[in-house]
Amino acid sequence: MINSLCSKPAKRGDSIKSRTPAGLPGWGPRPGVERSGTPGSFVSEGRAREVGDSPFIISESRRLRFRTLRALDVHFGHQPGVPLRSTPGFMLPPATRVWSLLLMIAAAWLFLVPSTIANRARMVAQRPQTHNAGTLVAVISRADANGDQGNLDAVVLVDNGKLRQPYPEYNEAAQQKFAAQFFASGQKYRLTFGGGEVGSATIKSFATGCNNIHATATVEDNGKIPAQLSALATNSDTLGRKPSSRRIPTDAERAAINLLVAQIYRSRGATRAVLRTVVTTNLTATDLDGDGRLELIGSYTAESKTKARKDLLLIAEPDGMNFKAALVKFQAYKLPPEGFDSAIDFVDQLDLDGDGVAEVFVQQHGFDAYGYAIYKKSRGTWRQVYTTAGDAC
Repeated sequence: MINSLCSKPAKRGDSIKSRTPAGLPGWGPRPGVERSGTPGSFVSEGRAREVGDSPFIISESRRLRFRTLRALDVHFGHQPGVPLRSTPGFMLPPATRVWSLLLMIAAAWLFLVPSTIANRARMVAQRPQTHNAGTLVAVISRADANGDQGNLDAVVLVDNGKLRQPYPEYNEAAQQKFAAQFFASGQKYRLTFGGGEVGSATIKSFATGCNNIHATATVEDNGKIPAQLSALATNSDTLGRKPSSRRIPTDAERAAINLLVAQIYRSRGATRAVLRTVVTTNLTATDLDGDGRLELIGSYTAESKTKARKDLLLIAEPDGMNFKAALVKFQAYKLPPEGFDSAIDFVDQLDLDGDGVAEVFVQQHGFDAYGYAIYKKSRGTWRQVYTTAGDAC
Protein backbone atom coordinates (compact mmCIF):
# COMPACT_ATOMS: atom_id res chain seq x y z
CA MET A 1 0.00 0.00 0.00
CA ILE A 2 1.14 3.49 -0.68
CA ASN A 3 0.76 4.30 2.98
CA SER A 4 3.86 2.14 3.56
CA LEU A 5 5.79 4.12 1.04
CA CYS A 6 7.98 7.05 1.60
CA SER A 7 5.80 10.00 0.87
CA LYS A 8 6.41 13.64 0.28
CA PRO A 9 7.01 16.14 3.06
CA ALA A 10 5.15 19.22 4.01
CA LYS A 11 4.89 21.91 1.44
CA ARG A 12 6.32 25.34 1.16
CA GLY A 13 4.52 27.51 3.63
CA ASP A 14 4.07 24.76 6.19
CA SER A 15 5.57 25.24 9.60
CA ILE A 16 7.87 22.20 9.38
CA LYS A 17 11.02 22.49 7.30
CA SER A 18 11.77 19.62 4.94
CA ARG A 19 15.08 18.20 3.78
CA THR A 20 13.60 16.43 0.75
CA PRO A 21 14.78 17.34 -2.75
CA ALA A 22 11.69 19.48 -3.07
CA GLY A 23 13.07 21.67 -0.36
CA LEU A 24 16.75 21.67 -1.36
CA PRO A 25 18.29 24.51 -3.36
CA GLY A 26 17.54 24.05 -7.02
CA TRP A 27 14.63 21.70 -6.53
CA GLY A 28 11.89 24.25 -5.95
CA PRO A 29 8.56 23.73 -4.22
CA ARG A 30 6.82 20.41 -3.72
CA PRO A 31 5.88 19.26 -7.22
CA GLY A 32 2.37 19.91 -8.36
CA VAL A 33 0.58 20.38 -5.05
CA GLU A 34 -1.25 23.49 -4.13
CA ARG A 35 -3.40 24.59 -1.23
CA SER A 36 -6.24 27.00 -1.03
CA GLY A 37 -4.88 28.13 2.32
CA THR A 38 -8.30 29.06 3.62
CA PRO A 39 -10.19 26.66 5.93
CA GLY A 40 -13.73 26.11 4.79
CA SER A 41 -12.92 27.35 1.31
CA PHE A 42 -14.27 24.19 -0.31
CA VAL A 43 -17.76 25.35 0.55
CA SER A 44 -17.87 29.03 -0.01
CA GLU A 45 -14.81 31.14 0.74
CA GLY A 46 -12.55 30.45 -2.18
CA ARG A 47 -11.03 27.76 -4.31
CA ALA A 48 -7.76 25.95 -4.68
CA ARG A 49 -5.49 26.66 -7.60
CA GLU A 50 -6.13 24.21 -10.33
CA VAL A 51 -5.62 23.73 -14.05
CA GLY A 52 -7.07 25.39 -16.68
CA ASP A 53 10.54 -9.71 -16.04
CA SER A 54 13.61 -15.36 -17.68
CA PRO A 55 16.65 -16.60 -19.44
CA PHE A 56 16.76 -20.19 -20.66
CA ILE A 57 19.51 -22.80 -21.11
CA ILE A 58 19.60 -25.48 -23.74
CA SER A 59 21.68 -28.30 -22.31
CA GLU A 60 23.61 -30.77 -24.48
CA SER A 61 21.57 -33.90 -25.12
CA ARG A 62 22.62 -37.18 -23.54
CA ARG A 63 24.94 -39.21 -25.75
CA LEU A 64 23.38 -42.27 -27.26
CA ARG A 65 24.31 -45.22 -25.11
CA PHE A 66 24.69 -47.71 -28.00
CA ARG A 67 28.36 -47.86 -28.95
CA THR A 68 28.35 -50.25 -31.94
CA LEU A 69 26.34 -50.79 -35.03
CA ARG A 70 25.63 -54.34 -33.80
CA ALA A 71 24.07 -52.94 -30.67
CA LEU A 72 22.05 -50.48 -32.71
CA ASP A 73 20.93 -53.28 -35.04
CA VAL A 74 19.86 -55.49 -32.15
CA HIS A 75 18.00 -52.61 -30.57
CA PHE A 76 16.17 -51.58 -33.68
CA GLY A 77 15.29 -55.16 -34.84
CA HIS A 78 18.24 -57.05 -36.41
CA GLN A 79 17.19 -60.33 -38.04
CA PRO A 80 18.70 -63.24 -36.02
CA GLY A 81 21.29 -65.35 -37.87
CA VAL A 82 22.28 -62.70 -40.41
CA PRO A 83 25.83 -61.33 -39.90
CA LEU A 84 26.42 -57.63 -39.93
CA ARG A 85 29.53 -57.88 -42.12
CA SER A 86 30.54 -60.08 -45.02
CA THR A 87 32.56 -63.26 -44.53
CA PRO A 88 34.41 -65.22 -47.28
CA GLY A 89 31.84 -66.81 -49.54
CA PHE A 90 28.94 -64.97 -47.95
CA MET A 91 27.03 -61.84 -49.06
CA LEU A 92 24.27 -60.08 -47.18
CA PRO A 93 20.92 -60.11 -48.93
CA PRO A 94 20.05 -56.76 -50.61
CA ALA A 95 17.32 -55.96 -48.07
CA THR A 96 19.69 -56.51 -45.17
CA ARG A 97 22.35 -54.33 -46.77
CA VAL A 98 19.82 -51.53 -47.11
CA TRP A 99 18.73 -51.99 -43.53
CA SER A 100 22.34 -51.83 -42.30
CA LEU A 101 23.00 -48.69 -44.33
CA LEU A 102 19.97 -47.01 -42.87
CA LEU A 103 21.12 -47.92 -39.37
CA MET A 104 24.52 -46.35 -40.03
CA ILE A 105 22.91 -43.15 -41.25
CA ALA A 106 20.60 -43.05 -38.23
CA ALA A 107 23.53 -43.56 -35.87
CA ALA A 108 25.46 -40.74 -37.44
CA TRP A 109 22.44 -38.45 -37.24
CA LEU A 110 21.80 -39.30 -33.59
CA PHE A 111 25.40 -38.53 -32.68
CA LEU A 112 25.75 -35.34 -34.71
CA VAL A 113 22.45 -33.54 -34.15
CA PRO A 114 22.68 -33.15 -30.35
CA SER A 115 26.17 -31.81 -30.71
CA THR A 116 25.01 -29.30 -33.33
CA ILE A 117 22.12 -28.14 -31.13
CA ALA A 118 24.40 -27.72 -28.15
CA ASN A 119 26.92 -25.75 -30.20
CA ARG A 120 24.23 -23.45 -31.50
CA ALA A 121 22.87 -22.94 -27.99
CA ARG A 122 26.31 -21.94 -26.79
CA MET A 123 26.63 -19.48 -29.69
CA VAL A 124 23.30 -17.89 -28.86
CA ALA A 125 24.25 -17.61 -25.20
CA GLN A 126 27.49 -15.86 -26.15
CA ARG A 127 25.77 -13.22 -28.28
CA PRO A 128 25.07 -9.86 -26.66
CA GLN A 129 21.48 -9.96 -25.48
CA THR A 130 19.34 -6.94 -26.28
CA HIS A 131 17.09 -5.91 -23.39
CA ASN A 132 13.90 -3.99 -23.85
CA ALA A 133 14.27 -1.25 -21.29
CA GLY A 134 10.61 -0.34 -21.53
CA THR A 135 8.82 2.95 -21.69
CA LEU A 136 9.51 5.43 -18.92
CA VAL A 137 6.84 7.68 -17.48
CA ALA A 138 8.10 10.36 -15.10
CA VAL A 139 6.51 13.19 -13.16
CA ILE A 140 7.83 16.62 -14.07
CA SER A 141 7.35 19.77 -12.00
CA ARG A 142 8.48 23.32 -12.49
CA ALA A 143 11.45 24.31 -10.34
CA ASP A 144 10.52 27.95 -10.67
CA ALA A 145 7.10 29.27 -11.57
CA ASN A 146 8.64 31.83 -13.89
CA GLY A 147 11.43 29.68 -15.34
CA ASP A 148 11.74 26.94 -17.92
CA GLN A 149 13.53 24.39 -15.73
CA GLY A 150 11.69 21.29 -14.54
CA ASN A 151 12.54 18.46 -12.16
CA LEU A 152 11.84 14.83 -13.13
CA ASP A 153 11.06 11.86 -10.87
CA ALA A 154 11.15 8.45 -12.60
CA VAL A 155 7.86 6.81 -11.64
CA VAL A 156 7.21 3.69 -13.72
CA LEU A 157 8.49 1.59 -16.63
CA VAL A 158 5.76 0.25 -18.89
CA ASP A 159 6.93 -3.03 -20.45
CA ASN A 160 4.42 -4.89 -22.66
CA GLY A 161 1.54 -3.55 -20.62
CA LYS A 162 3.13 -4.37 -17.26
CA LEU A 163 4.15 -1.76 -14.72
CA ARG A 164 7.53 -2.20 -13.07
CA GLN A 165 9.94 -0.24 -10.92
CA PRO A 166 12.57 1.83 -12.75
CA TYR A 167 15.27 0.45 -10.41
CA PRO A 168 15.56 -1.24 -6.99
CA GLU A 169 15.05 1.11 -4.10
CA TYR A 170 18.17 2.22 -2.17
CA ASN A 171 20.46 0.65 -4.81
CA GLU A 172 22.93 3.34 -5.85
CA ALA A 173 24.56 1.24 -8.59
CA ALA A 174 21.18 0.52 -10.15
CA GLN A 175 20.22 4.17 -9.93
CA GLN A 176 23.38 5.27 -11.71
CA LYS A 177 22.89 2.67 -14.45
CA PHE A 178 19.32 3.81 -14.93
CA ALA A 179 20.31 7.46 -15.04
CA ALA A 180 23.02 6.80 -17.63
CA GLN A 181 20.34 5.32 -19.90
CA PHE A 182 17.31 7.49 -19.22
CA PHE A 183 18.66 10.73 -17.78
CA ALA A 184 21.59 11.30 -20.13
CA SER A 185 22.18 14.94 -21.03
CA GLY A 186 20.34 15.93 -24.21
CA GLN A 187 17.75 13.15 -24.07
CA LYS A 188 14.29 14.35 -25.02
CA TYR A 189 10.94 13.46 -23.51
CA ARG A 190 7.42 14.22 -24.66
CA LEU A 191 5.29 16.06 -22.14
CA THR A 192 1.65 15.11 -21.55
CA PHE A 193 -0.97 16.92 -19.55
CA GLY A 194 -4.56 15.78 -19.25
CA GLY A 195 -3.73 12.67 -21.28
CA GLY A 196 -2.45 14.52 -24.36
CA GLU A 197 0.85 15.90 -25.63
CA VAL A 198 1.59 19.51 -24.75
CA GLY A 199 5.34 19.96 -25.26
CA SER A 200 8.79 18.51 -24.63
CA ALA A 201 11.55 18.38 -22.04
CA THR A 202 15.29 18.07 -22.70
CA ILE A 203 17.42 16.50 -19.96
CA LYS A 204 20.22 18.69 -18.65
CA SER A 205 21.64 16.59 -15.81
CA PHE A 206 20.74 14.36 -12.89
CA ALA A 207 21.68 14.26 -9.22
CA THR A 208 21.01 12.26 -6.08
CA GLY A 209 18.58 13.72 -3.59
CA CYS A 210 18.35 12.16 -0.16
CA ASN A 211 17.89 8.54 -1.27
CA ASN A 212 16.82 8.77 -4.89
CA ILE A 213 17.85 10.31 -8.19
CA HIS A 214 16.19 13.23 -9.92
CA ALA A 215 16.81 14.88 -13.26
CA THR A 216 16.60 18.48 -14.35
CA ALA A 217 15.34 19.43 -17.79
CA THR A 218 14.48 22.40 -19.95
CA VAL A 219 10.73 22.56 -20.46
CA GLU A 220 9.04 23.74 -23.63
CA ASP A 221 5.25 23.78 -23.28
CA ASN A 222 4.15 27.20 -24.51
CA GLY A 223 2.47 27.85 -21.17
CA LYS A 224 0.11 24.88 -21.43
CA ILE A 225 1.14 23.49 -18.03
CA PRO A 226 0.28 25.80 -15.11
CA ALA A 227 3.39 26.64 -13.15
CA GLN A 228 2.08 25.27 -9.85
CA LEU A 229 1.03 21.89 -11.30
CA SER A 230 2.86 18.74 -12.39
CA ALA A 231 2.67 16.92 -15.71
CA LEU A 232 4.00 13.64 -17.09
CA ALA A 233 7.06 13.03 -19.27
CA THR A 234 7.63 9.93 -21.42
CA ASN A 235 10.07 8.57 -23.99
CA SER A 236 7.21 6.75 -25.71
CA ASP A 237 6.20 7.66 -29.24
CA THR A 238 2.68 6.31 -28.77
CA LEU A 239 1.42 7.27 -25.30
CA GLY A 240 -0.65 10.41 -25.03
CA ARG A 241 -1.54 10.67 -28.71
CA LYS A 242 -4.87 12.37 -28.14
CA PRO A 243 -6.03 15.88 -27.34
CA SER A 244 -5.26 17.12 -23.86
CA SER A 245 -8.31 17.25 -21.59
CA ARG A 246 -7.89 19.09 -18.32
CA ARG A 247 -9.46 22.32 -17.13
CA ILE A 248 -10.87 24.31 -14.22
CA PRO A 249 -14.29 23.04 -13.06
CA THR A 250 -17.28 25.22 -13.79
CA ASP A 251 -19.23 26.80 -10.95
CA ALA A 252 -22.01 24.25 -11.43
CA GLU A 253 -19.51 21.36 -11.31
CA ARG A 254 -17.94 22.82 -8.20
CA ALA A 255 -21.27 23.17 -6.43
CA ALA A 256 -22.27 19.59 -7.27
CA ILE A 257 -18.96 18.14 -6.10
CA ASN A 258 -19.04 20.12 -2.84
CA LEU A 259 -22.37 18.50 -1.95
CA LEU A 260 -20.87 15.07 -2.64
CA VAL A 261 -17.75 15.83 -0.58
CA ALA A 262 -19.82 17.00 2.40
CA GLN A 263 -21.90 13.81 2.18
CA ILE A 264 -18.75 11.64 2.19
CA TYR A 265 -17.30 13.43 5.21
CA ARG A 266 -20.57 13.19 7.16
CA SER A 267 -20.83 9.45 6.39
CA ARG A 268 -17.44 9.06 8.07
CA GLY A 269 -18.35 10.87 11.25
CA ALA A 270 -17.37 14.41 10.46
CA THR A 271 -19.18 16.99 12.56
CA ARG A 272 -20.29 20.39 11.38
CA ALA A 273 -17.23 21.88 13.01
CA VAL A 274 -14.98 19.54 11.02
CA LEU A 275 -16.86 20.26 7.81
CA ARG A 276 -16.12 23.93 8.27
CA THR A 277 -12.38 23.14 8.16
CA VAL A 278 -12.46 21.20 4.88
CA VAL A 279 -10.02 22.67 2.36
CA THR A 280 -9.88 21.91 -1.34
CA THR A 281 -6.22 21.41 -2.25
CA ASN A 282 -6.90 20.51 -5.87
CA LEU A 283 -9.96 20.08 -8.07
CA THR A 284 -9.61 19.25 -11.74
CA ALA A 285 -12.00 18.40 -14.56
CA THR A 286 -10.55 15.84 -17.00
CA ASP A 287 -11.87 13.23 -19.42
CA LEU A 288 -10.55 9.83 -18.31
CA ASP A 289 -12.42 7.56 -20.73
CA GLY A 290 -12.70 9.67 -23.85
CA ASP A 291 -16.49 9.88 -23.86
CA GLY A 292 -16.54 13.67 -23.92
CA ARG A 293 -17.95 13.90 -20.38
CA LEU A 294 -15.37 15.08 -17.89
CA GLU A 295 -14.75 13.42 -14.54
CA LEU A 296 -13.78 15.49 -11.51
CA ILE A 297 -10.73 14.57 -9.42
CA GLY A 298 -10.26 16.34 -6.12
CA SER A 299 -8.10 16.32 -3.00
CA TYR A 300 -9.44 17.57 0.33
CA THR A 301 -8.17 17.93 3.89
CA ALA A 302 -9.82 18.70 7.23
CA GLU A 303 -8.06 19.26 10.54
CA SER A 304 -9.41 19.71 14.05
CA LYS A 305 -7.92 21.74 16.88
CA THR A 306 -6.50 18.50 18.32
CA LYS A 307 -4.59 17.82 15.06
CA ALA A 308 -6.96 15.08 13.97
CA ARG A 309 -6.83 14.87 10.17
CA LYS A 310 -9.37 13.60 7.68
CA ASP A 311 -8.09 13.53 4.09
CA LEU A 312 -9.96 12.60 0.94
CA LEU A 313 -9.00 11.71 -2.63
CA LEU A 314 -12.08 11.59 -4.82
CA ILE A 315 -12.77 10.58 -8.41
CA ALA A 316 -16.32 11.54 -9.34
CA GLU A 317 -18.09 10.50 -12.54
CA PRO A 318 -20.95 12.35 -14.25
CA ASP A 319 -24.39 11.13 -13.19
CA GLY A 320 -26.99 13.13 -15.03
CA MET A 321 -26.71 16.70 -13.82
CA ASN A 322 -24.76 15.61 -10.74
CA PHE A 323 -21.76 13.45 -9.93
CA LYS A 324 -21.33 10.08 -8.21
CA ALA A 325 -18.28 8.82 -6.33
CA ALA A 326 -16.20 6.36 -8.37
CA LEU A 327 -13.17 6.31 -6.03
CA VAL A 328 -13.15 7.38 -2.39
CA LYS A 329 -9.77 7.21 -0.66
CA PHE A 330 -10.45 8.44 2.89
CA GLN A 331 -7.83 8.71 5.64
CA ALA A 332 -8.38 9.57 9.30
CA TYR A 333 -5.29 9.96 11.50
CA LYS A 334 -3.59 12.26 13.96
CA LEU A 335 -0.75 14.44 12.81
CA PRO A 336 2.65 13.60 14.37
CA PRO A 337 4.38 16.29 16.44
CA GLU A 338 6.53 17.16 13.42
CA GLY A 339 3.40 17.99 11.45
CA PHE A 340 3.97 15.82 8.38
CA ASP A 341 0.66 14.81 6.81
CA SER A 342 -0.29 11.83 4.59
CA ALA A 343 -2.57 13.59 2.15
CA ILE A 344 -2.91 12.32 -1.43
CA ASP A 345 -2.92 14.73 -4.36
CA PHE A 346 -3.83 14.19 -7.99
CA VAL A 347 -0.86 14.55 -10.34
CA ASP A 348 -2.17 13.76 -13.83
CA GLN A 349 -3.71 11.06 -16.01
CA LEU A 350 -2.45 8.97 -18.95
CA ASP A 351 -3.67 5.81 -20.70
CA LEU A 352 -0.74 3.42 -20.19
CA ASP A 353 -2.19 0.18 -21.58
CA GLY A 354 -4.26 1.46 -24.49
CA ASP A 355 -7.61 0.24 -23.14
CA GLY A 356 -9.21 3.64 -23.63
CA VAL A 357 -9.37 4.54 -19.93
CA ALA A 358 -6.54 6.61 -18.49
CA GLU A 359 -4.65 5.59 -15.38
CA VAL A 360 -4.55 8.18 -12.60
CA PHE A 361 -1.23 9.25 -11.09
CA VAL A 362 -1.20 10.57 -7.52
CA GLN A 363 1.39 11.73 -5.02
CA GLN A 364 1.23 10.94 -1.30
CA HIS A 365 2.93 12.97 1.39
CA GLY A 366 4.67 11.38 4.36
CA PHE A 367 7.17 11.79 7.16
CA ASP A 368 9.87 13.90 5.48
CA ALA A 369 9.25 11.96 2.28
CA TYR A 370 6.84 11.40 -0.58
CA GLY A 371 5.79 8.66 -2.98
CA TYR A 372 3.66 7.98 -6.05
CA ALA A 373 0.81 5.61 -6.85
CA ILE A 374 -1.20 4.69 -9.94
CA TYR A 375 -4.90 3.88 -9.95
CA LYS A 376 -6.57 1.87 -12.72
CA LYS A 377 -10.21 1.29 -13.52
CA SER A 378 -10.87 -2.43 -14.03
CA ARG A 379 -14.33 -3.97 -14.40
CA GLY A 380 -15.91 -0.73 -13.35
CA THR A 381 -13.87 -0.27 -10.16
CA TRP A 382 -10.90 1.99 -9.50
CA ARG A 383 -8.02 0.17 -7.77
CA GLN A 384 -4.50 1.07 -6.76
CA VAL A 385 -2.23 -1.05 -8.97
CA TYR A 386 1.24 0.42 -8.45
CA THR A 387 3.32 2.33 -5.87
CA THR A 388 6.86 3.66 -5.81
CA ALA A 389 8.97 5.94 -3.63
CA GLY A 390 9.70 9.49 -4.66
CA ASP A 391 12.38 10.24 -2.10
CA ALA A 392 12.92 10.13 1.66
CA CYS A 393 15.33 11.89 3.97
